[in-house]
This record gives sequence, C-alpha cells and structure tokens, in this order.
Amino acid sequence: VRTSLIIYSWFIAFVLSSIATNASTKSNPISNINKVIDPWRNLWENTVNGKKESPYSKEDGSEIVPESDIRDPNRRIWIITTACLPWMTGTSINPLLRAAYLAQDRPVGKVTLFVPWLSKNDQEHAFPPNIRFNTPEEQKLYVYKWLSEDAHMPEAANKLDIRFYSGRYHDEYHSIFPMGDLSDLIPDNEADVCVLEEPEHLNWYRAPFTSKAWLDKFNHVVGIIHTNYLVYTRSISGGAFKEPLLYYINQGMCRAYCHKIIKLSGALQEFAPEKEVISNVHGVRTKYLEIGDRSTLRGFTKGAYFVGKLAWPKGLGELFQLMNYIRKRTGHCFHVDIYGQGPHMNEIKDFAGKNKLPVSFHGAKDHSLLTEYKVFVNPSISEVLCTTIVEALAMGKWVICPKHPSNEFFEQFPNCLTYTTNDEFAANLYWALNHDPLPLSKALRYTLTWEAATERFLQASIMTKSEQLLAKKSMDKFWTWALEMFLGGKNSDMMRLLAGAKGAANQIEYVKKYGSALPAVDEEGFPALSENEEILVEKTGEAKIISYEYKSNASVKKEAIDSSSSSDNNADSIVKNDVIVNEDDISNSNEEDKSTNNINTDEKS
Repeated sequence: VRTSLIIYSWFIAFVLSSIATNASTKSNPISNINKVIDPWRNLWENTVNGKKESPYSKEDGSEIVPESDIRDPNRRIWIITTACLPWMTGTSINPLLRAAYLAQDRPVGKVTLFVPWLSKNDQEHAFPPNIRFNTPEEQKLYVYKWLSEDAHMPEAANKLDIRFYSGRYHDEYHSIFPMGDLSDLIPDNEADVCVLEEPEHLNWYRAPFTSKAWLDKFNHVVGIIHTNYLVYTRSISGGAFKEPLLYYINQGMCRAYCHKIIKLSGALQEFAPEKEVISNVHGVRTKYLEIGDRSTLRGFTKGAYFVGKLAWPKGLGELFQLMNYIRKRTGHCFHVDIYGQGPHMNEIKDFAGKNKLPVSFHGAKDHSLLTEYKVFVNPSISEVLCTTIVEALAMGKWVICPKHPSNEFFEQFPNCLTYTTNDEFAANLYWALNHDPLPLSKALRYTLTWEAATERFLQASIMTKSEQLLAKKSMDKFWTWALEMFLGGKNSDMMRLLAGAKGAANQIEYVKKYGSALPAVDEEGFPALSENEEILVEKTGEAKIISYEYKSNASVKKEAIDSSSSSDNNADSIVKNDVIVNEDDISNSNEEDKSTNNINTDEKS
C-alpha cells in the first residue's frame, strides 16, 4: 500500500510539474524561437535524409553545443549496453559494431564498450548451447575474434577497448540487468561522452549512485532506444495496469539520465520531445551486402520465408491470419518456410498444424545462409526497427511488411512492398513471387552500411543551442530526485523486488558484499579487480587461495587476431583460456546453422 501511495503521489507531482513547466514556457520569451519544436523535428528528418540545408541561421539557435559534437577523434567515448556476444541479439551486435566503427578511425583506447558478465548459471539461459566462459577474458577473446573474422574488422578489434560489469539474467523478461553502480567504474578523468544503449532498461533496477549520476559525471550523454517495451508489457499479467506506469517511468529515466535521445523509429513512445530525434543509427554487416551484390547473377530457387524469434509478438499470428484469408478467397495458399526458435515455438507449431497451414519449421539458422529465398515476409508491428528486414534488403530480396512507423525507413527501397489491407498483402506477395527484385543502387546500398549509420549517429547526437534552451530542466531535475528517492534509499532493494526485479533487486546488498559492479569470476562470486592486477582471495577458514590474473586488452586482442590469421595445418583446434574451438566442427556447422558454434570447455585443463 505504501509503495502504491508513493508511486501515485509521484505521478500527481509529475502532472503538476508538467502543467507548471508548460505554463512557464508559454510566458517565456525564449519560447518564441520561431515555434521551434515541429520545424526542428523536420530539420533533423531532413538531415537524416541527406538534405544539408538548414532553415535556421546560427543567430536563430542552430549553433552546436560543443560538448555534444563527438566527431573529434580525441573525445573519450563509453558505450554501455545490456547484452554481449555470443548472445546474438540486437543489443549485443549493434552496440558492438557501433563501437567498432567509431574506434577504427580513432586512437587506441578512445572507445570503450561496456558489456555484462554473466555467471555460469545465467550463461545457460542466455548463450547458445556449448558456449560457456570461465572468465571475462575468455569472453573478451571470443568477441575480438568475432569482430576480426566475422565482421572483418581486425583494425577495429585492435583499437576497441572492451570491459565488463556484473549482470543478472531475468528469466521472465529475457533480459540482463546491471548489478552495482556502473558509473562508479568509470574514472572521472575519462568520463567525457557516454552512449547508453537502452537507457531505460539500464536504469530500471539500477543500484544507488555511489559517486555521480550520469549527467553529472559525463559532458554528453546520448540514449539510444532499441525496444518497444510497452508492446511487451501488454502481453504479460497485469499489463493493462503496468503499461501506463511504465510509459511515465521510461520518460523519467530518459529525462533524468540523457542529454539527447535517439529513437530508431517513430514506433516508440514519446520520451522528451525537446531532446529526442528519430534516426536509424544501425547498419548491416558487409557480408549481407556482398550476398546482395551476387544475388542478380545467382538468382533465387525458393519462394517465401520468415526468420526470427518464434514468439507471438513477432507477427506470426498475423501471418497465419493472412494465409487463412488468402486460402478462403482463392482456395489455395502460398508456402512459407519458418526459421527460428523461441518461447512460443510449440504453440505456434500447434496452431499451424491445427489450421493445416502450408508452413515448414526448420529451427534456428543464420540469416546469411538463406540466400536461395526470394521473398522475406514479416507482418510484425511490435518491432522498433527490424534487423532481419535490413538484412533481407541488403541481400537483394523482396520484403513484404505492414505500413507502420517501424518500417518507414525501409519504404525508400523499391524492394520493400508495404501493405495496409489483406488484399494489398496478397497482391504484393504474389507479385514478388513472380518477379525478380531490383538491384540496389549505389546510394541505397550505402544507406544500409555501418559507415552511413555511424554518420547518422554522429549527426543525431548533436544538441543545438535552441534545444538546450527548450530543455525542461525543472522536469529533468524532478525525475532525477524522484528516481533517486525510489532507487537510492536504504530500503530500495525492497522497492526493486516489489517492482519485479527478482535476482537484480538486491543491489545494496550486492555492493556491500562485493564493493563494486566489477564482474565476479569464481564460483564463490568474488569480484575481479582492475586489469593487469592479480586477484588473490583467501577464503576464511580454508587453507585455499584462488588466483586469477587479468590479461591486458592488448594481449587479448593479439591472441584473437593471431588465432584468426594462424595457418598451422597440424593443429585441429585452437585452445585459448580453457576454451577449445574445433574448426572442423565450425566449418561443418556453418553449412547447416552458423549461429551455433561447437565450443566446449576442456575439463582437464
């Protein structure tokens, strides 16, 4: 009851604060900057679309705030995200590639990627079968090796700094949450620019700040919103009550902890209109574009397919409904091959079987191996920006998707056919099945690259004087205070537990026990110290010493790059830090399912 009263009192205070702020803005002469909000949105859209003309002169407020311009290669950038390879999810791959493309043109060590370290038990839930790590250094080696070999970026792998924080996997949300104060792990003299990938997610159950909050610590903080959590909230128990509450909590998190907010598409909620901009700051890996370059000569031998997580929010229910509609209208229906795994896999298979739909299920498979298909079908409207659509367009395929804010970026591509009705879907689909896709133009091909995405990110991160003047600082301060009251008090662990944090609730207890958010590396949960230091933990009551030595980033990168370029024909496998990678097994599995590597822990070592 007390928790409910606190939450609703904050909500009432928020509404009153909003009214007061809006009233002050109307009476403030600063608000007469040419009714700036809507035209300014248009300005950013024009910039993202490649139109460089600005309707504002510098006298009208378009001058850039120096702290927000991160093009200078000497800026110190920290990118913090909520997932890490080998979990092949968008919040692990996209931040990694963003960090790599920023790092490759900058001096060594200017860009750091901060990722979660999971215990062995949590790795069982998040990582593919047979890929497990005993220490953060083993996982770091895996990431550098992937960046060098799969992403073909050895130079970036040599320059990028990767560090770990302690994380906990939440089985209900299928997400990772930080343990301990992340900002405290970053030295003040290196705290220049911070990119929070999913700022709301990173801060929902955060530990109390032990030194400084994000905006106090960094000169410029950019939040990138990846996921539409409101859609997922609707599908869980009590979603009707939780969704409006989450809407305002997300707003508060972004207001309190970000100078600039980048939304990947217009499908997301409003966070802070004067701070936010819509821009697709993601790209696609080169290998997908190279597949598309060869698609015209190779041709296609199969029709329609779907690839993605087998969960109802991913649009499979809508796909089956459309297939039923076409069958009722025409007496027959097209066939779809479905690739993927997920929490609703059995339900989806049962539904398709009961309705006798012409679908085949093939399990998980790397999208880049599905080169023979011509038409990618994705009816989902729960996405913010669908990664598989980007990949399909890069591979030279037709894409059939609904006309929706999440798909606006893709409408500029001739091979993207959007629909608003069942009949339009059917017309688009059968047209695509009977016609060849158009080759990508050079301009559109570049639009999909990570080089273009990085340029869009640099532009979208900028804050102008006008935006700075329009910032509702009183609202931001209110949310900073409210969230600190909720998450920073001595009883905040109980508040987090009531809010559904589960294993991520005991933040204060964790900090008292381990002292920081550095990852624990042994079975007893002892935390690792800084790099190049040797951890010697003497267990009380036992004549036993646990020794763990961190390797420097340089040595780990060298091992990853050396192993990728090694040509020793006598070696059947690469052994690194108790991890055995059997290359024959990898080459065989790549033909069937490149997403699963045969990596096992050597029990004897």
